[in-house]
Amino acid sequence: MAKRERDTLPAKINPNASLPNSYIYSPIEEWSNDDVWFFLLEWDNPWGHDNQELFELYQGATEGGECPLVVTTGTPSCGDSRFGCWVCTLVEKDKSMQAMIQNDTDKKWMRPLLELRGEIDFRAMSQPNGDRALRDYRRMNGAVQIFNGRPIPGPYKQSFRHHLLKRVLEAEAEVNRHSPDALGKVTLIQQEELDEIRRIWIMEKHEVEDALPNIYRDATGKTFDARNFGAGFPFGTEEMEALKTLCGEDANLFELVRSVLSLENRHHIALRRHGIFKALDKAVEKNLHAGEEEAVSEALEKETRLQAVHRERDRESATRTRA
Repeated sequence: MAKRERDTLPAKINPNASLPNSYIYSPIEEWSNDDVWFFLLEWDNPWGHDNQELFELYQGATEGGECPLVVTTGTPSCGDSRFGCWVCTLVEKDKSMQAMIQNDTDKKWMRPLLELRGEIDFRAMSQPNGDRALRDYRRMNGAVQIFNGRPIPGPYKQSFRHHLLKRVLEAEAEVNRHSPDALGKVTLIQQEELDEIRRIWIMEKHEVEDALPNIYRDATGKTFDARNFGAGFPFGTEEMEALKTLCGEDANLFELVRSVLSLENRHHIALRRHGIFKALDKAVEKNLHAGEEEAVSEALEKETRLQAVHRERDRESATRTRA
């Protein structure tokens, strides 16, 4: 706020950093935390809510459960708790949620959320390399890209995506078993989101074994309300497991055959098979190598040759400049 202050503007009026020719009025910029709490507890909330409940919420989120109004400069105030999206990983630990669970027995139902939040924090997945081991060595387009001599991690692997979805569904079920009735049903992931995840896995990633309904059933004990994404695939989970067994440890070969089967099935009922050869070429190119080691080695070699070409061009340019 001090950075944006201008002497030519009235007090408590500052330029808006993102909207040209507009200004921000900051009537409480000089208030302390205690000024804020004093005001909230002395005057009624204009929206009809109880500010005492707000006070107790911050009190519960403060370590030790204390939130005194300051009467001397040596007394700590409340209001330092941080509230935001519970899945945010910008901070390493959600100390506010931890304090709420520890200080209030009525908040124990939040524990599955705190545990899940810790699991999805990329810093805690596989130190010291974060979640790199859980990601594909290829990017979304199938290419292996090198940065500082290492491949740039791609999307999460299929097995870990399955694990994450199951954990979200399990956390949702656990929260709703123990949350207070007044809270109502807590929804962590909606039906429309599940439908889109399932569509992406089947249509874009060619994971035709269609694992989402089974994950949903195992996590919730309920039957998934599945919808049809076009012509049914002639092979099911058992056939895909047999194919995986035949491919052995060659995961790329399994993905290639599965993708080819999926693409052929999708195009065989179309009036025009436009684009099938391009799609097949992309599938082959993505799974061309025998494995990660071979693909990364080839990408590193290509990067080395490219850097050598750039250095040669720089030398030629410098030579011409001196001449």
